[in-house]
Amino acid sequence: MTQYPESLTPGEARYLMTQYPESLTPGEARYPMTQYPESLTLWEAGYLMTQYPESLTLWEAGYPKTQYPESLTPGEARYLMTQYPESLTPGEARYPMTQYPESLTPGEARYLMTQYLESLTPGEARYPMTQYPESLTLWEAGYLMTQYPESLTPGEARYPMTQHPESLTLWEAGYLMTQYPESLTPGEARYLMTQYPESLTPRRHGTR
Repeated sequence: MTQYPESLTPGEARYLMTQYPESLTPGEARYPMTQYPESLTLWEAGYLMTQYPESLTLWEAGYPKTQYPESLTPGEARYLMTQYPESLTPGEARYPMTQYPESLTPGEARYLMTQYLESLTPGEARYPMTQYPESLTLWEAGYLMTQYPESLTPGEARYPMTQHPESLTLWEAGYLMTQYPESLTPGEARYLMTQYPESLTPRRHGTR
């Protein structure tokens, strides 16, 4: 294989890998994948990635995930995302979050949201906020609230207000107060009223 790799058939290249994987160098292990990716089994594709991830090109690293996403461990799924995020499709980027959300770091969870937010479901978009609210930027916190307000808990809905009150629009401020008035502190309720009094309805808050 090392002298005449170009002479190997798919079967021969696979034989070397399946019978003597421990004896292969990173370059030798990569050969079957780069030349005959369609011939690799699930186990073989996984072996290349777990043993020699640093030797894989962008396309090679993406191959196991696009062909066999169900076979990836949390660590493997995260490796692809952290090393080759620019090569992932929205569906591929969502996979680690939907399958292994507990394995994502705050930075990884935020990456998914900022790069592929249009592909996220309400539950997926909420994940960074519920797990890592302290890591959200002003824009990210606002996005969750404006796109998926109905999916937020009172505490989650309050987060943009308590952390970034200056970023709230009239509609957002009104939504918090009308939907979750019982969850607001006196200071928060006063902020909404003094900043956006025109957003309050007599029905909900009464008149004096």
